[in-house]
Amino acid sequence: MPSPLRWIVFSLLGWGLVAQQEPVIQERIQVFQPEEFPFRNADPAPILVFGTDFIQRFNPQTIGDLLRRLPGVSGDADAGEFNRAQLRGLGASYTQILINGQPISSANGDRALWVDQIPIAQIERIELIRSPTAEIPGSGPGGTLNIVLRDKVPFNQTGLNVFSQSGHAKGWASLMVGEQLAQIGYSLLVSQTERYNPKTQTAQHYSEEEGPTSKYETNLFEGRERYYQLGLNSDSAKPSRWTSTLWWLDHRHRENEDARFSADGEVLSDEFDYGRSEQRDWAFESRYAREFGRLHLELMVRHSELKAMEDAELGFFEDGEQEVEESFQQTIHDRRWVGSAHFQLFSGLHQWLWGLGGSYQDRRSTRFTLRDEESELDTFERRENGQNFFVSHQRSTGTFAFNQGLRLEKWKGQEGSDSWVLLPSLHARWTFKPNHQLRVSLARTVRYPEFEALNPFPQRDQPREGVSTYGNPNLRPERAWGLDLGYEHAFQNQQGVLGINLFYRTIHDLVEVSQVDEDLFTYVNQDHGKSYGLELDSGFPLDFWALPQVSLFINATFQKSQLTDPFTGEERPFNGQVQWVANAGFITELEKWSFGLHGLTQGKGREYQATERSRITYGTQLEGFLAWRFKQFELRLTGRNLLRTTRSEQVEIFEESRDSGELLETIADQERSPRSFFISSKLRF
Repeated sequence: MPSPLRWIVFSLLGWGLVAQQEPVIQERIQVFQPEEFPFRNADPAPILVFGTDFIQRFNPQTIGDLLRRLPGVSGDADAGEFNRAQLRGLGASYTQILINGQPISSANGDRALWVDQIPIAQIERIELIRSPTAEIPGSGPGGTLNIVLRDKVPFNQTGLNVFSQSGHAKGWASLMVGEQLAQIGYSLLVSQTERYNPKTQTAQHYSEEEGPTSKYETNLFEGRERYYQLGLNSDSAKPSRWTSTLWWLDHRHRENEDARFSADGEVLSDEFDYGRSEQRDWAFESRYAREFGRLHLELMVRHSELKAMEDAELGFFEDGEQEVEESFQQTIHDRRWVGSAHFQLFSGLHQWLWGLGGSYQDRRSTRFTLRDEESELDTFERRENGQNFFVSHQRSTGTFAFNQGLRLEKWKGQEGSDSWVLLPSLHARWTFKPNHQLRVSLARTVRYPEFEALNPFPQRDQPREGVSTYGNPNLRPERAWGLDLGYEHAFQNQQGVLGINLFYRTIHDLVEVSQVDEDLFTYVNQDHGKSYGLELDSGFPLDFWALPQVSLFINATFQKSQLTDPFTGEERPFNGQVQWVANAGFITELEKWSFGLHGLTQGKGREYQATERSRITYGTQLEGFLAWRFKQFELRLTGRNLLRTTRSEQVEIFEESRDSGELLETIADQERSPRSFFISSKLRF
């Protein structure tokens, strides 16, 4: 483990780099830098843009720490973690994550991207796209998060993380260098992040056969991510320009769970679940743009590839020795090629955009399981081709703007079946008075089936021991219509904003697990579901209280959903949807000092599986920071999880399936993670 002293010394090295001759001060004027709030672009589509200043608030260590401060973003993860973002509460696979406007390979079987894989130092801005236009891939019924990578050198940063009640310290650092030469510019980014999250869990189990039992578990998550990025670009002043970026990510994690089961004060068993994972991602992207008068051309090509390995051992301790009952190893190799050509034509108040694109994905996964001296090998390989064509027209005046578009997507697997999806969109913005505007959006989106749901080979002991679940390669994509109605008010001088948005989603051909017979389950397209709610986002300085140096931000989302349960026939919400999610905080900017607090809370969520149902409750999260600045240097102390947040879950497990009503076991558990403190330094160029 790297020495904490080494990280402290590293974090302070930047001090000497900013030394220069002191100027003669004639007059000192104190200026309060306005805080950055979510920016709405002038386009009619509802897009919220969060820039560098917003990203650096509260010194996020991972992108998950950042996304939880965005309006309407929730997530279901272990206590102290946030790696699967959800919009509108529809689940991570309903939220589309793009990198520079394009999808990227993911190791997850549900196609959702683990956002914690992206280093925070690499991000220039995040676009929260509530409803897509025709040029945006249509795979986000819940919404889209577009992560735009930086190609300039704003600052270098190092830091040290100290975890309370664990005695451990982990370091992290990022370094960017770059220069614009005569015709070509370059940038190089290197970063490393060490992660550590020790958790404890207590649980009460009850079954009529075994009676009440107690469980105490310790869970240690530890990891390291290294990231490298090399970028080249041409002179942007010329009519033609190009950029090329190569990035490589290597991350390694391990998670150890040790559990003790007891009843009536006697130890029943000591069990363990030890796992580790390694993943290497690399991608190359090149873009070329040229202006021909009023016609603009942009070409893009990208190749991304990942190799992931995960293994685990499960068993118990006997006389201090480990007895392995089950072990497995899984490898995933995923390659993706993407290319596109976009044309943009400007004619007075009109703007035309059309283009085409194609993609090819080759995915292979292998899982080897050893259980009770019996081995099992499952191999799944899938190839997918995609093509898309789109055209859109936009007209803007001082008070009114609209965008209408049409996108055609083709999705084809190796089984030979083609799926054509037509995705129309319509967006309008009306500025009915200065600083007041209304928006309306109507768009169709799509969600392609999860890889696990397409795998025709059996998933043993799923959803319960002794039964199997088979995938269905003939599944159809889910199709959704979305309606958004919004009102926005910009405060004086555009310093601050208030936004209110109503949303409605109806989703057809839902993919759900269905029971074929007593010991067999499969995936099928069934009826439809809907989700609707209210979103509020606001941020403004307290000028009206004569406190321009204090900025306040408040976000809240209230949401509900409804679908027909395939087992019980009753109405229920989507899996994982919380009733509401809210965050609020303030930031105070002084001449050399700044400090702030931020809190996040969300309502209860529910999960429904074939043989169980659960209710999840989340504790309130609180974080704060204190920063000191000297010229181009900044030293910052951040505290995260100050309230030692908890995640509680109540699970009901049924004998056959949920429609049987025969309760087999109930579990009530609570998980807690410790506080963590971060000290970091930042040097701006």
